[in-house]
Amino acid sequence: MSKNEVQYTDFGYQPDFVRGYRETIRRGVPKSLNVHVYQSNGPGPSPLVVCFHAGGFRTGRIVHGDHRAIARWLTKSNISVAFPEYRLGAKRSDLSESTRSRMDELEALAISGFPARFRRSEALAALEDACALLVWLEANRNEFNFSGKLVLAGGSAGAITALNVLYLAPHLALSVPEIGGAICYSGGFAFPSLADTVDTPVFAIHGPEDDRVPMHSILELSKRNPAVSLLVSNEHSHGSLKLYPGEAKKDTYGRLISKVNEFS
Repeated sequence: MSKNEVQYTDFGYQPDFVRGYRETIRRGVPKSLNVHVYQSNGPGPSPLVVCFHAGGFRTGRIVHGDHRAIARWLTKSNISVAFPEYRLGAKRSDLSESTRSRMDELEALAISGFPARFRRSEALAALEDACALLVWLEANRNEFNFSGKLVLAGGSAGAITALNVLYLAPHLALSVPEIGGAICYSGGFAFPSLADTVDTPVFAIHGPEDDRVPMHSILELSKRNPAVSLLVSNEHSHGSLKLYPGEAKKDTYGRLISKVNEFS
């Protein structure tokens, strides 16, 4: 599907592909999930970064002005970008039987102070969908013409999902292709004791006064795992790609582009 074949009245920069990647269940009702893929402007295969949207696992969407900006900057730098849907507001009954059977165990491992809805059924459903997406993308890499390892990115709930893919998916025996790295803004991981042996690089930005996703879990993660690089900015706004208000776009997106190229 070409950019001219997809029309969204509130979305100026059109995805090259809109594909369904999963049929699942949300609150007992069948749910189809799509992914929007923006191909790089350069010739030949390119890195692919998968960006999970924010919204506290209850709101958010893949059609968003910030996503348009990310896609513009990255595609002109020979990087392709995928924005997936995932289930929002999922209940325990929506999860696979295997995941449901491990929830009590996970609660016992959760770090104190990590918000409950960011570690329970809503977050776990997003993780299941993310894993299904990544397996699907890997199987279709020739169609989307991407090279190297997949790179994950996201802010807030999107960052939590990226970290869950790296550290929680193996614990829950969820299949995931090899991931090159993750770029996280205002993210956290509820179960840092599960992350000690994973050597996938993570670059994280967080603000110490963030009251939506408190910084202590990502700080603990960076202390336990040397593959996690945490950049703390006192002026960082929750979920923002910018280190501080007014940071030049070339610096904000240049940092993102550099990390994608490094990890892929």
